[in-house]
Amino acid sequence: MEEHLNKTEAVLNKTSEKVSDKTAPMIQEAQQQINEAQQQINVAQQQIQKALVQSPSQTEVKDAITQTHEAQQQVQEAKQQIQVTADQLINTEKDLKKPGDEIKQIATQISENNQTTQYGQWKGNNETITVQVQGPDGKPFDIQPQVEQILEGKYNITLSSTRDAKPGIYTVKTILIKDGKTYTTQDQFAWGLVSLNTKKSIYRPGETADFVIVVLDNGGHPVCDSNISMNITNPNSQTTTLSSGNGIMPNIKCGLYDASFTTTSEGNYTIGVSAQNPSGTANFSTSFLVQNSYAFDIIRTADSKIDPVNDTNSFNVQIDIGSYVKTDSVKIQEFVPSVFNVTTDAKVETLDDTKILTWDKDLISNQTSIQYSYSVPLEFPKLYALGPVQITYDNNKTFNEARPWFVAVDPESGFHKGSGVVIPLGVDTTIATVKPAVTASDNKFIIAAFYWKIGTSVTNRTKIQANDLKLIGPTGRIATNVQGYNLGTGGFTNMSTTILIANDTSHTTASPTYTLTAKTSAANTVGSGQIIVISNATQMGSIKIS
Repeated sequence: MEEHLNKTEAVLNKTSEKVSDKTAPMIQEAQQQINEAQQQINVAQQQIQKALVQSPSQTEVKDAITQTHEAQQQVQEAKQQIQVTADQLINTEKDLKKPGDEIKQIATQISENNQTTQYGQWKGNNETITVQVQGPDGKPFDIQPQVEQILEGKYNITLSSTRDAKPGIYTVKTILIKDGKTYTTQDQFAWGLVSLNTKKSIYRPGETADFVIVVLDNGGHPVCDSNISMNITNPNSQTTTLSSGNGIMPNIKCGLYDASFTTTSEGNYTIGVSAQNPSGTANFSTSFLVQNSYAFDIIRTADSKIDPVNDTNSFNVQIDIGSYVKTDSVKIQEFVPSVFNVTTDAKVETLDDTKILTWDKDLISNQTSIQYSYSVPLEFPKLYALGPVQITYDNNKTFNEARPWFVAVDPESGFHKGSGVVIPLGVDTTIATVKPAVTASDNKFIIAAFYWKIGTSVTNRTKIQANDLKLIGPTGRIATNVQGYNLGTGGFTNMSTTILIANDTSHTTASPTYTLTAKTSAANTVGSGQIIVISNATQMGSIKIS
């Protein structure tokens, strides 16, 4: 690239003495553009060399990529000026048609040599790079990587997130074939195990930013007792640290944590979150803006974690918009995963993996709002991305929400021992019930767990007869205990867990009800239970805890 710029400059230097006053300024402009491009290339090369030393920091790598992008932009600007100058020479200076053609040919070579980013895979003159991604379930994950050459033999590979993905540990295999030899590297990264939502897109100085943090384990399930640390760095490089019990508090929903931070000066605030889960530590980085003035306030009210099994599979989203610009109407566009079933008054279009919801709204007192509800497929665990909202106003000006809003999907699955239902003497008592969203034609595999604990009976024992514990389906009893025993005597402690397993192939009704009941021969026994239903269609079913 630099060689072609030097050739172009040499031709322009020879030509500049022979041109008219009309063409001379254009040649001078082209020469100036070439000089600036050469300087930018030198800066990029220095930054890249700095990043290539042993154990480069992430900041140095990002700086190198930024400098490369700036150099590429400068080269493109120089190329455009060169082409304009060449056309002027050919059209107005008859004696200079030959150097004009020569300059155009070199400009074309600059264009060809400046293709430093490819998608899907990299195909060079004597090397190819392919990227294979394996999801947490061990299956190939379909994604189009962006491969960018930052220097000969050095590449930056970017994997874009999707709207609909399974949180967990992903494996990335990179295969380089060069000069007939194959080189393979493999690495892993965690995606979606920690995410953060902010209720507003942009804040004003002095406003309090409210955060909702979602923490999942490597299997994509909520972590109820994570130890979290969050560093917030303001535009003046001052860092505030929040941590569990010190600014970060667990939400009533397992896996959610609340935090808040009072903003100060204008600028970009960076956030780094580190959260412990049973498999190790997961990290997440994001940022938010603080400005005195901006076009629109966007306040999103939505769930950060949903349970479509134990709750109704319909979840509401409201987005309130306040305008600080002079406009009477706006077009609002929201973006959700295409697998969502959306109920809305918006116009809905589907493009690839995204549904686009569009409203044309008139502002009343500079304000408006939009609402919609959505249901999700019964596939768990999942992490979905909503937004960012885009507002179009005043002759196609646009304003975008700062970041997407993440929604984790995983039913409650904890088994809470020791709290539950007091079971009267000799009475079949319902301990747990569940109505999974499955079709009648599905085969269902049901696991019911019952935790017995002696209450406050005088004898401090409970006799459990055979058939005292029942799992009941749409056709009647489908599983029971075949052996009786006494809690608190001879070989048994004062608490015990019993598991019932059944296979329901009755196909009688959609969304059948399954009930776990218990009966004892002594008063004041306490029981708690859980039912898990797995169907051949959903691969995961419904869970209910009492």
